[in-house]
Amino acid sequence: MSASRSLARSTAAGNAASVNAVLHQFDRLRRLPVASESRDELRSLRKELRLPADAPVVGFVGRFTRDKGLNERQLAFQQLRDRHPQVRLLLFGDFEAGDPVDAQTIAALSHDANVVITGFVQHTAPYYHLMTVLAFPSYREGFSNVPLEATCAGVSAVGFAATGTVGAIQNGVTGMIVPSQDVMAMTAMLDCYLSNPAYRLEHANAVWKRAYWDIAPHRIWNELKLLYFRLLEPNGFTWQFPAIGTRSNQPPKEFHDAAWWTAAGWMLASR
Repeated sequence: MSASRSLARSTAAGNAASVNAVLHQFDRLRRLPVASESRDELRSLRKELRLPADAPVVGFVGRFTRDKGLNERQLAFQQLRDRHPQVRLLLFGDFEAGDPVDAQTIAALSHDANVVITGFVQHTAPYYHLMTVLAFPSYREGFSNVPLEATCAGVSAVGFAATGTVGAIQNGVTGMIVPSQDVMAMTAMLDCYLSNPAYRLEHANAVWKRAYWDIAPHRIWNELKLLYFRLLEPNGFTWQFPAIGTRSNQPPKEFHDAAWWTAAGWMLASR
């Protein structure tokens, strides 16, 4: 099967909904700190989670499994506490039976007063803004949403050199990439962010720039439109609508039309 057929079959029917959901999350993360009610919400969340106002926070959002690097994250956190006694580890998600975390790590995380485990959270956007840095030692990723969501919240990330992660984190610019399963390197980079406010601010500025330009919704919608048109053009398929303006936070009506995506996808798949 050609790459275009594979792309079509995997994205056609649900593409509009999934893209819109991801971009809505990105946009909410960018806008959240602006409104005064959002700042009140963040203060309330911090109090609810028992995070001291002056405590640095290392965060993670995702499945609690071995391949998400939970073992390495716990070991790195233990080393960080020797240098930063007030640091908190904030984990959003649940332990899973598939590819389970070892029992020793589960016990260490569950009984550590400086570790906050929220369980599953439906709307994670506000929680990113509680983080000082994101720890993302995943062994493998597809499209790595979590580091990009952190970027939209102005939070730098430290991640393993895994497929997907290396595309989501700009090494040395919006975050740091370290060798896979290297706990010492992970600890050192997290420590760098916690110990050096100037370094953290430098990367935060780059993070915000990327969030407002590289991950801008209108750019992604336009590129997605152009990609489909390029793939469909050999079949004589045309569909005209104007480019999405830079001020737009909504896709054109065609992007809500599941029938359009399905038809376009099956035209590609039949090539």
